[in-house]
Amino acid sequence: MVTTTTNTTNSRYRTNPGDGYDGVVRVSFGGSYGTGSLLFDGRAVLTAAHLFEGLTGSASVTFETRSGTQTLNASKTLVHPTYEKTQNNNDLALVWLTGAAPMSANRYDIYRDKDEIGQSFILAGYGRTGTGIAGATSSNTASPIRLKADNKFDADASTLKSYLGSGMAW
Repeated sequence: MVTTTTNTTNSRYRTNPGDGYDGVVRVSFGGSYGTGSLLFDGRAVLTAAHLFEGLTGSASVTFETRSGTQTLNASKTLVHPTYEKTQNNNDLALVWLTGAAPMSANRYDIYRDKDEIGQSFILAGYGRTGTGIAGATSSNTASPIRLKADNKFDADASTLKSYLGSGMAW
């Protein structure tokens, strides 16, 4: 996630422990990291398959909650069987934890309805800071921070594809 703000200390964009995003976690693997969401069972995290592409090592998941920061190792990772790296189709992976997530970490369910057009949503995740014009403004070695942003679903993928053409494979 690259944010579109240069003021990462503004409370509008920051997430703090206890404000509903404690299940938004940092997944680390092979020297890289990404964002994941703790699923309802408290033992699995949904994240992006591209995080595991071409790397070796052990995955770990870091929680930042009111109880403090805790890192758990992964017992297993599973990349979606039809993940396609060129266009990032089916860019999904599951990470199973070696132990239970902290009790204070929020759990999330997968949205299965089809009424998102016109609805506002909040996205949260770890990443480098930056702007839409300049791109990333922090270095790869900077500590990732958990930020949030508000947006609205204006169109679905088929509508976007009609405007963007074949360049949008997903």
